[in-house]
Amino acid sequence: MSKYASELGVELLGEEVWAQGFSEPNAGSDLGSLTCRAVRDGDEFIVNGQKTWTSYAQASDFIFLLVRTDPDAPKYKGITCLLVDMKTEGVSVRPLRMMSGDSAFNEVFFSDVRVPVENVLGEINDGWKVAITALMHERANIGGGATVQLSQFLDEVIEVARRRGRADDPIIRQKLAQAILELDVYKMTSARAQSAVGKGKAPGPEGSILKLFWSNFNQALVQTALEIAGPYGQQITGEYETLTYHYLRSRGNSIEAGTSEVLKNTIANRVLGLPKSY
Repeated sequence: MSKYASELGVELLGEEVWAQGFSEPNAGSDLGSLTCRAVRDGDEFIVNGQKTWTSYAQASDFIFLLVRTDPDAPKYKGITCLLVDMKTEGVSVRPLRMMSGDSAFNEVFFSDVRVPVENVLGEINDGWKVAITALMHERANIGGGATVQLSQFLDEVIEVARRRGRADDPIIRQKLAQAILELDVYKMTSARAQSAVGKGKAPGPEGSILKLFWSNFNQALVQTALEIAGPYGQQITGEYETLTYHYLRSRGNSIEAGTSEVLKNTIANRVLGLPKSY
């Protein structure tokens, strides 16, 4: 159990999986344009619409669902966050197969789904605050959680360079040295972000910086790995199949959890003190 969860008297068992029902076919990076609608009917909301790119929805027990509850309100108003049981009648999930072979992303459809009003998270028509808070924590956690994974993959790439006789290639050595330096910078920025959260502070711009850094770093490292492997990097099975998988999967890094273009705007806005964007 986390120290902070213990202090709050909360036991973290990991028995439930939650998904984020944010992006839609026509409201990905421009999340404020979402159209999945919830109409109040007494003590319930009736939800109709679609979400897409929903990570692990097929394995989730509940979903944080952003819905439009006031279609006449300004773009970032009139949005509400509902907590929805994925077993509710009218909820259906369709996995999306990626070029890596994974189906981590999904489409989720809502057809006359009834959700109790008591399941509103935050305030009705003020769900944008919930969305921004969730995204800030998501990006900060991606940064912290990816540190070990990136370290292990970098070690794997270095080992491949040795096996392929490329460890003495000056260009490859330069790229690997650059990766080692950048990973150290990444770790320190991640530690700064996690330290702030541990002190009870909301994630700052470090979360967006980490997510953007992670996207660029991982894609560049995978590209270097394929250069080292040469033609063997095209293997779907065999000794270097994990490199092929990492390369195909990394193409989505600059889209998921906020596109790189949007994150650049977010970081600039936070630094300059301008209004926050998605």
